[in-house]
Amino acid sequence: MNFMHDQLTDGRSVRLFNVIDNFNREGLGIEVDFSLPAAGVVRVLNQIIEWRGKPRAILCDIAPENIGSVMMQWAQEHQIECNTSYLATRSKMLTWSTLQPDRTL
Repeated sequence: MNFMHDQLTDGRSVRLFNVIDNFNREGLGIEVDFSLPAAGVVRVLNQIIEWRGKPRAILCDIAPENIGSVMMQWAQEHQIECNTSYLATRSKMLTWSTLQPDRTL
């Protein structure tokens, strides 16, 4: 999970929420809006779970967005480990496809 932002020529900020499977580099979801509240992030994650199934863990980049407590509560309710470490090495990155219990690689 990753958050990004940009600015339009008229000065308004645009925010992007991306969910990418780091194993196969597949974009699982992207949400673009002028504001991305925690409820919107949770809605996107629930849609991805309906489509792909529930992972055991997600690598989260959530500290600057102030949605950490809502995200952690959502992860706990769904029994998903939310790793917020910015220093995770590539070999330890938690990806959607490699952590699904019923999926084989």
